[in-house]
Amino acid sequence: MIGFVWIAFSSLMLLLLAVVISIIRPAIRVWPPPSRASWQYWSTWILTTIATIGILGLGVSDWGNYGVPFIPRLLGGILSVAGGLFALAAIRELGMRTTQGLGGELVTSGPYQYSRNPQYVGDALLLVGFAIVSDSLLTLIASGIAALCLLLTPLAEEPWLSKQLGDEYSKYLSEVSRYIRISI
Repeated sequence: MIGFVWIAFSSLMLLLLAVVISIIRPAIRVWPPPSRASWQYWSTWILTTIATIGILGLGVSDWGNYGVPFIPRLLGGILSVAGGLFALAAIRELGMRTTQGLGGELVTSGPYQYSRNPQYVGDALLLVGFAIVSDSLLTLIASGIAALCLLLTPLAEEPWLSKQLGDEYSKYLSEVSRYIRISI
């Protein structure tokens, strides 16, 4: 389990650092990457993959250590599945190239009519839900750091998207919530 702790937390700290740098110093941003051939692209995706494997491994190796009752774990499973489906629907709507941070056209349909960042929201819900299901405090902490990275990333992306997409994106910013819009 020590290996999964080290893998998850070290890659998450590097991702968090990359996001913070991208927010504070856009001129040397890591995300969105300048191209698929860039070190920014590859380091972000490799770290994301390593962090994901680390979180999954941590959840499995530390499974059931805190005695969380069945109902909260079931609700965590529902949250995880719902988040995953929301993120997958967003990937389908946006397309892989744009999902990878390589630019594209503005998409305002499907999940993007409820959130400017449905992939990040869905992935954050999936991770936190998995941590609840796994009944692991370490997994919850790692998933919380990953969710923080996901929820901070739009702060790096939005200025870049404003430059790329112009007035149409500015209008979209004013109409759709950064994370989720719930209409009653």
